Amino acid sequence: EEMKQLSEQVAEKLKLDSKKMLTTEEAAKYMGIKKQTLYRMTMLRKIPYYKPGGGRKCLFRRDDLDRWMT
Repeated sequence: EEMKQLSEQVAEKLKLDSKKMLTTEEAAKYMGIKKQTLYRMTMLRKIPYYKPGGGRKCLFRRDDLDRWMT
């Protein structure tokens, strides 16, 4: 069971590492934080994000997140 969970975590990490744009849920997983924390950071404009077409959906560029985390 432990090996299965580890395998799933590795697969998820590889999937996120290959994407250029991440959804809020994916970005929170990628950064190792809760979605609520990421929402708060976007509301306070503490982290770069994009709203394509001016809609409600936020997207995060993985490269921007890497730079921001360092």
